[in-house]
Amino acid sequence: MRKKFLTVAATAVMTMSMLMSAFADTEKDLIAHYGFDENTKNEVSGEEAKQTGQKFADAKGDTFTYEEGVNGKALVMAKGNTDGFNLNVKAKGDSYTVSVWLKASEFNGFAQPVVWYGGTDQSSEAWVGIWPGLADKWGSGGPVLGGNDAAGSRPAVTAGANKLTTDDAMLNFDWHMVTIVVDGETGKLYWDGQLVGMTTSDVKMPSVTGEDKSFYLGVNAWDVPFAGSVDELYIYERALSTDDVKELYTASNVAKVPAASLEAYKEPETRVPQLAQKGEFTSAKEDSSSKDEDSDNTMMIVIIAVVVVVVVIVVVAVASSSKKKNKSEE
Repeated sequence: MRKKFLTVAATAVMTMSMLMSAFADTEKDLIAHYGFDENTKNEVSGEEAKQTGQKFADAKGDTFTYEEGVNGKALVMAKGNTDGFNLNVKAKGDSYTVSVWLKASEFNGFAQPVVWYGGTDQSSEAWVGIWPGLADKWGSGGPVLGGNDAAGSRPAVTAGANKLTTDDAMLNFDWHMVTIVVDGETGKLYWDGQLVGMTTSDVKMPSVTGEDKSFYLGVNAWDVPFAGSVDELYIYERALSTDDVKELYTASNVAKVPAASLEAYKEPETRVPQLAQKGEFTSAKEDSSSKDEDSDNTMMIVIIAVVVVVVVIVVVAVASSSKKKNKSEE
């Protein structure tokens, strides 16, 4: 009986583990991972990133150093450098995720691209990027998910209520993980694994397509290169869920760097017509946010159900064992 009980319990625990892993998958559709352990190699493809100059000019031959990061070494991009890297990686479609640990240590100009996704042309083409902060622009006071479409529209997602207060603070902070998730026209911004901002119904992310498109590190078509350090850069060919992002934050934070103290993101409200009462409107949350909330609720229900099943199995097994023992003693 004991052996049977242990087998059933082990199966239940394994099932629970499999169910939880199904909700948080940080390996699926991973197309690039840079650990920056004294190299700039994509650990998925084995290809080294190509050093490239500011505004995609020929590389000047800047020397890059390394320091302790959140997981082993980290790449240092010093103030005054003019080079960054062409990662020679691009997503197949309009759903992708970029996550990077960064430490913005020095002010190097108004805009400093950390990761930039686009072509070598100027701002007439679509692009998407991550900035550590932009002084007095886009309502920023912290990390920014920015974009540009072919028409010149500049959609942006900022860190909501989690604003830094001065220009220096905007561009100077210790290790934090910034993650952007683009799913078609929807964009989300995460800071240390927590959702801090997302697009609304009237703000849409651009579609970045074309053979010449690539992800770049530290440089873009016009801005001053990023000055600071980067570690654990991940690029996925899909939109990670909130649970995936949280798991990635935990797994990559080997150094146990303290998370930022952040205010929870408040989903925007929209006005939608009440079909039952003509002309009247009611508040409703954005559909894309509701999907994440539904996913989280579903996961909680499944986990609770599995825990209940395990508890029931244990109780039944113990009761059955006690009953048999009492009978044998009689």
